[in-house]
Amino acid sequence: TSDDVHQFSGSLRVTGSGNHYFQTGNVGIGTSSPGALLHIHDSGSLPTIRTDNRRTDLVVSNTPSAGDTGIAIIAGNDANSWSNLMFGDSDSVEEGSIRYAHESDKFYIGTNRDFDKVVIDQNGKVGIGTTGPDGLLHLYTADSTQTAHTSADELIIEGSVATGITISTADDQDANLFFASATDNIGALVRWNYDDGYLQLASHKTGGGVKINSDVNTNAMTIESDGKVGIGTTSPTETLHVEGSASFAGNYIVNEQGRQDHVSNTMPA
Repeated sequence: TSDDVHQFSGSLRVTGSGNHYFQTGNVGIGTSSPGALLHIHDSGSLPTIRTDNRRTDLVVSNTPSAGDTGIAIIAGNDANSWSNLMFGDSDSVEEGSIRYAHESDKFYIGTNRDFDKVVIDQNGKVGIGTTGPDGLLHLYTADSTQTAHTSADELIIEGSVATGITISTADDQDANLFFASATDNIGALVRWNYDDGYLQLASHKTGGGVKINSDVNTNAMTIESDGKVGIGTTSPTETLHVEGSASFAGNYIVNEQGRQDHVSNTMPA
């Protein structure tokens, strides 16, 4: 009857061409107190099953104190073989999915019936929006027609229109981009604070400076650790050291040995 409890100490074999089913109640394998519609338990005491107001229909468990637990989904190894875990609703049986392609050794996570929203390839590279990530993390919206340089391909953000990264925080807090090395976890930084109103580009190393380059990495300006600024030189000897011509559209002021001269930008005839 529906209220009976059936226990087997040996093997259970069901044969026949028709359907075989349990109409009501939970089924336990390895436990006489199943906590779900199907509860497979290895050994030891049963763990506490938290549902958080969600259904838990399948439980695979081991003793809470130790022991591994797992589920294996095994398929063939040809081009048409996939291991699949599907998530569906009344509209579709594959609204979401986790899939493994055995021939390419790629792992796919899908949503909204699109099975390749996130891809992890055989080298551990992760692609979001692309099935062929070029870097450790590749965020893709469209083809830019360029491949990232190997010196900077750990994070790739690719698109064919305006593309970027946003660092957002409260007005009175710093938004930071840090550059680190084995010696220092903040070697240099770019920082913005809305309330402060200044964008900081800084070396964080004692004795460090800042170089601004142009024209295929040619130095245009150097700021040394003592505050000296060089334009056209990487070794400024004065507070402002200009190698080459200088043009002033307005007047300029010269301070020297406590004396201030106001110099008019007027050249003699």
